[in-house]
Amino acid sequence: MVIGSTWQDRLTGRESHLEPPMSRTTIMLEIDPTDEPLLRDYAAFLGEMRHLAKTAPHGAVLASCEQAVVERGREHQRRVLQQAVQARVDDAEKKPRR
Repeated sequence: MVIGSTWQDRLTGRESHLEPPMSRTTIMLEIDPTDEPLLRDYAAFLGEMRHLAKTAPHGAVLASCEQAVVERGREHQRRVLQQAVQARVDDAEKKPRR
């Protein structure tokens, strides 16, 4: 049964068999709708990191997790920056020029 996919699997087109979490907590947040994809992606990444830590070869857990955090962190930062700058551009375009 396919439960999810990791960031590596999305890059390679493979499917992954992630284990479901043992327990879950539901939270309610009021956010801008444009932030939802970023938050969902980050929440999925947390699960992927737990899975990676469980399945990495003995002696390579830290290196494997660190590499994933660096690579995924860059992508996440790029998306956050892009979204923030685009919001500024959109706001500037709405204001009348003086």
